Amino acid sequence: VEKILGDTAQLAATLSEHVFVLLGGTSELCPCLTLARAGATVVVISRPGEKLNTLLRYLDRETAGTIVVPLSRPQTEADDAATLGEVAGADVIERGPELITWLAALYPSKKMVIGSYIYVDGEAHVRASVAMDSVLAGVVAARPAGYTAAAYLGSPATAHVISREAWEDSRARFEGRPWYHAPFGFAQNHRPLVEGVTATGGAASFAVTDG
Repeated sequence: VEKILGDTAQLAATLSEHVFVLLGGTSELCPCLTLARAGATVVVISRPGEKLNTLLRYLDRETAGTIVVPLSRPQTEADDAATLGEVAGADVIERGPELITWLAALYPSKKMVIGSYIYVDGEAHVRASVAMDSVLAGVVAARPAGYTAAAYLGSPATAHVISREAWEDSRARFEGRPWYHAPFGFAQNHRPLVEGVTATGGAASFAVTDG
């Protein structure tokens, strides 16, 4: 990452080939500002409201990126920042099918990276997660193969596949932990290898961590 960010020409070339769709673009941990400051094309998907409008005003004033946002009606020549603010935004839970159709036709020549960053409290988080997965699946199915990727934030509560080297290192560190760690009850974060099937149908063992 440091090598790419330090190479301005390489960074510009990489960003020009991609469009970044941020589901939950106003979330605290969403990389919206970082991408926009780097000059990326960023599609901000967030619920309508002052939080989104404040972000859009800042992005327009302070960053070099190209910012795209869904509108509840077609844009006209008479629109200004104030009128667009009234119609900007889309709720992923309520407008999923429309977002799939819109995103599938957006920047067809660019590779699209869809990041899922919505976090809300309680049962609404489950509905938001399902909605984000549905949007991702719908867009992947509608765009050419290899032109859409998914991005997620890692979490201590999320199990995910890791390299065998990382798994071996985690196990070695846990088994070689100092004696004074014992009273704290630290749990190992590597799990037994999981038997599964690769994308080509072959059997494989997968290394997994849950934090």
